[in-house]
Amino acid sequence: RATHAPDPDTLLVGTLGRMTRAKGHHLLPEAVVRSGCRSLVAVLLGYGEEEARLQRLATRQRYRGRVVIPGAKESMENVPAWLGALDIFCFTSLRESLPVALLEAMHCDNAIAACIAGDIPLVLEEGRVGLLFPPGDIDAMARCLQQLGRDPALRQALRARAKARVAPY
Repeated sequence: RATHAPDPDTLLVGTLGRMTRAKGHHLLPEAVVRSGCRSLVAVLLGYGEEEARLQRLATRQRYRGRVVIPGAKESMENVPAWLGALDIFCFTSLRESLPVALLEAMHCDNAIAACIAGDIPLVLEEGRVGLLFPPGDIDAMARCLQQLGRDPALRQALRARAKARVAPY
């Protein structure tokens, strides 16, 4: 799966959306580090006013080698390829209704962790189709990523159920 990964043991955990504070891209690198799973690498896909700040964040010692930011042109021209390369999709938004990016990630066969906002819990059915965490709760997000990072069978089961959930559409 991870054709964009630095090595074959890497698990790519991505988020996609406008790079604004409300979309929570800035939370994913810290959650990846706090998960304790050395194989996880955050992939921040999108564009927007926070892109330069996120690029600077990725250069901090704490996050070196743990964050990939392809940039607006690369990530937006190749959304299907990037979503297909992810092992885990983490929807980090601080508030949301029912995001198209989440549905696209489900269709692209990703295991899903997402914030509890809007209709997301109805679509993901906690523990059955995806894992959920409160918006902005980095520790809860990290626990979801840890669980997914350490349990390939869980990732596979959630991927299959997520894809089946959106397949009719």
